[in-house]
Amino acid sequence: MHTALEERAPRFIESFEKDHGNDELVYAQLRKLSSEVGNASGERKSELGNEIYDIYNQFVGIYVEHLYREEHELQQALWDNFTDEELGAIDGALQASVAPDVMGQFLTLFCASFNPDDLVSLLGAMKGGMPPEVFQGVIGLCESATPPDIWAKVKDRV
Repeated sequence: MHTALEERAPRFIESFEKDHGNDELVYAQLRKLSSEVGNASGERKSELGNEIYDIYNQFVGIYVEHLYREEHELQQALWDNFTDEELGAIDGALQASVAPDVMGQFLTLFCASFNPDDLVSLLGAMKGGMPPEVFQGVIGLCESATPPDIWAKVKDRV
């Protein structure tokens, strides 16, 4: 999405890209501190734990604002600069770029957390865009990841 938007609205996403770069720095810092805390003891372990806690809380506060900006400013810029068909093509290319095993992990998470209407919508959209045997594999994955009471409300509607 960022690459496509950069072509239509140059420099718009600079601040979003900067945020993502900062996120990576925080992730690296948290990984390093987490490793250190695992090997520490006594007062040093407590100090590192407090440092992790502070960094993480600060990050969450900043990240929530970033997510808000993505959902409002970035989304509006996409609508302002692309047709629905173009956005669909960009979304399709993005989905196609995700490795099947990673997509399976995402799908498992979605199925475990979506309500019945959202699952029916997701699966309905997928059904027309893939061979029947692949879709049956998706159905099996979703059924195994979805709570039985939810799946009972989904299976006959797909």
